[in-house]
Parts: sequence; structure tokens; C-alpha cells
Amino acid sequence: MVRAETVTLVNGGRIDSSHRGSLQGGTIPITAQESIMIAGTSIEGRPSGIRSRPFGRGNAGRIALTTPILDIEGGDVSTVAFGAGRAGDITINAAHLVVAGEGASQMGSNGGNVTIRANQMVVNRGFVRANAFGGDGGQINIIASALFWPMRQRAQVSNV
Repeated sequence: MVRAETVTLVNGGRIDSSHRGSLQGGTIPITAQESIMIAGTSIEGRPSGIRSRPFGRGNAGRIALTTPILDIEGGDVSTVAFGAGRAGDITINAAHLVVAGEGASQMGSNGGNVTIRANQMVVNRGFVRANAFGGDGGQINIIASALFWPMRQRAQVSNV
């Protein structure tokens, strides 16, 4: 559990509960009183982010973010199950949410759900995804008082 005034992940910085094997991935709850910022990439091109990714048969863990301001610019919040497991759910509670350049996603044999509750949400060159490979895709639920999402951007739910 992370509790702080601000959480800043930049230049490839990440919080990660990835693991190998058949165990359940860890839950990543983060609460910031002022803001969470996820931006940029490392010198090697690895994006900043918050991730849960099992490499094996296990399920990915859940990610829960609570903050007044969440700014995702060139980084990501993701749960991915590379093996037979299920991608974890992502829950975001923010008064103001900006997604630019990357976004919130989960992918796996069976998809988890993405739930976003925000007073204001802006998606610009970013995405919200709930994909599955061979199983059931997850759901995307967005509850926002104001939503700015240009026509070329998309929310995607798919089974591949």
C-alpha cells in the first residue's frame, strides 16, 4: 500500500507487482492526497507506470488509484496476464484525470475490468483498453461529470 501527498513516477519509474509462476499477483493500492503523475520513459524507452504482470499461469493483481489529480502522460497503468491467468482489475477514482500518450489498460487470457470515476476526464492521444486473448474481455466503466474524448481516440474492449 502506498499513501502519500504526491506520487510521481517519471523517466521510466514504476511500481510493479510482476511475478513468475502460478501465484496470484499482488494488489497495488495507491492513495495520494494531492496528485499522482506518471510520465515519460527511461533512456531505454521503458515507459513509467504502475503494473501487475504475471509471467506464468497466475492471475495479475488489482490496481486501485485514489487521488484528486491523476496525470498519465506517456506512461501507463496496466495489468497483463501473459499465460493462462486473468488480467487484474483497474479502479481509478480521481477528481481530474488526464490520459495522454498512453493510458489505462489490461490484457490477458481473460480480461479484467477497468472502472474510472472522475469529475473531469480528458483523453488526448491516449487510450483505455480491456482486451483478452482467447477468453472473455473485461468491461470498461467510465463515470464522469465532464468527459473530453476526441473522435479519433477510443475505448477498446476486445477478444482476440
